[in-house]
Amino acid sequence: MRLLFILLLGLLLIGTAQVSAQTQQELRSYQRNVIEVTSFVADRIASALTPEERAIQRSLRVRVPLDSSFTAQATQGRITMSAGIGWIFQQLAAAQIAEQFLGFRGCSPEYLEYFAINVIENSDRAAEGRSVNPVLSPGGFGRRYGGACRGFDDRTVFHPDIMNAYAAQMNASLTFLYLHELAHHTLGHLESGNRTLSISREQEAAADRWAIRIMVESDLAAPAAALPMMRFLVLLGGETLEDERRSTHPLGMRRMRDSMRYAAELHRRRGDHELADETLDAMEAAEEFMP
Repeated sequence: MRLLFILLLGLLLIGTAQVSAQTQQELRSYQRNVIEVTSFVADRIASALTPEERAIQRSLRVRVPLDSSFTAQATQGRITMSAGIGWIFQQLAAAQIAEQFLGFRGCSPEYLEYFAINVIENSDRAAEGRSVNPVLSPGGFGRRYGGACRGFDDRTVFHPDIMNAYAAQMNASLTFLYLHELAHHTLGHLESGNRTLSISREQEAAADRWAIRIMVESDLAAPAAALPMMRFLVLLGGETLEDERRSTHPLGMRRMRDSMRYAAELHRRRGDHELADETLDAMEAAEEFMP
């Protein structure tokens, strides 16, 4: 999978203009977070991999470029995940926490819609050589536009009673994305040559399932914790079957539903019926509050 969207850190302008020292410092922080999480995941999943899969994983280099774009890509001998990914998952998790734990009902879908629209617009602007617009955090969004996020303070997610859930959502999203890209290597997708759109969609769905299975079998992270990222993919992944036929990826809603249903199925096979039910409940709640 390769996604390239131009994002901004808070209100700091990044693009062709010179990046400030503060922005570079923030990017390095996100870069370290992506490196630490992917390194931890790589160490923890060994027991869930076949010997051949472990050999493939160990042969790969994980590259985390210091830029604000949202890039995830599997290429020969490499997985690339940009530092900007850390920022986007931070915002999505914060909006989810605001709604799930702090009573800001409706904040997450409002922010997701705003976020997706701005990401798409900035991608178009960047492609045309125009300057990109700043994207606000959930707290900044609430202060400027009001709505369901009004009054939310971004710093609240660092409260001791909330921090664990916040970190779990960020880490689960990074884990899923890393495993999805790793799946393209372990499943041999990079050796398949020229692909039709139909084959590409099949391979993307297979990579999703492989990533979900490894998350469950390694007891690494609950797939349902990655729902903030899944909801974001729903907004970027088209709305109609015609959109899907023109895309290299399945519809975003299909990806979310298929992934969560498969995760629930795996939990049930392992005898964890409560976690299976929680996964499906979380999926239904996410669908209910999609913009």
